[in-house]
Amino acid sequence: MEQHSELASLLTQKERELAALRARSIDELQEQVTKQQQQLTALQGNFDYNLRLLDARDAELSAVEAKLAGQEEQTTTLQRTVTGLQSTLSQTEAEFEKQQLDSRSLTESWEQERQQLTSAVAYAEQRCNDLRQDIQECRSTSAATQQLARESGDSAMREMHKACSQHLAAQEQHTSLVARLQTQLTAATEAQEAAKADAQATKAAMQSSRDKMRDWVARWEKDWTARLDAWQMQHRTAMRKGAAELAVTQAEMASMRQDLDRAQTALAACRDEASALKEEAGDRLRCAEGGRGTVLCAAGRN
Repeated sequence: MEQHSELASLLTQKERELAALRARSIDELQEQVTKQQQQLTALQGNFDYNLRLLDARDAELSAVEAKLAGQEEQTTTLQRTVTGLQSTLSQTEAEFEKQQLDSRSLTESWEQERQQLTSAVAYAEQRCNDLRQDIQECRSTSAATQQLARESGDSAMREMHKACSQHLAAQEQHTSLVARLQTQLTAATEAQEAAKADAQATKAAMQSSRDKMRDWVARWEKDWTARLDAWQMQHRTAMRKGAAELAVTQAEMASMRQDLDRAQTALAACRDEASALKEEAGDRLRCAEGGRGTVLCAAGRN
């Protein structure tokens, strides 16, 4: 009986030691579960942060694409503007060529008129010279005319005076004609010179405008091409950088998902093990508190 009591006491002591050991194991497992829960929380926080970062990258890429679309639309508008300017330049050149043709035609017409007036003036001057010679002859024969008048009578004298009067009248008419022709010639020459000056000024102004327009279009095309190339280069660089960062973020998120899955699996295993240990410890404590049943419990466990 005494031996049985010692055995029961020893078993009770062993049960208590085992329970304490199990309790320490459960505490350690609970601490491990807490740590893993903390790690899981940290992983979830990192996952959420990377997810927000990924959303921000997506929004940034969408903004860049929208900006690119706006730049392309602006480029199309400016290209249409350049096309319109080039069309206007072509029309201006066509009008300039037409004005040059009209100017040449007008110059030729004025030149023909000037030549005709010059010929008329020369003819009139020749006629004036002829009339002067006739008058000179009339004057040189005045004495003979008077003698003839005395001899032939008043009728011959009147005829001679009439002829001289006709010559004088013709000379005055030709002199007046020469003056008018010279005036017309002078006016035509001045008009021709003025037209030439206007044509030269118009030509110079149109040439200057055409050169300025061409220079402006060339500078605009060069500047816009450089700006567009720079912006496209910047956009491609940003896209490549964003794609690289996105790939890194996706890889990190995939790794975090794997770590999260492993942590959740380990946490579930720890919880299962802790539950099993609690259940086993409870069974042993109940057996230890049962008194005589302790021997049977120990025997059953053995």
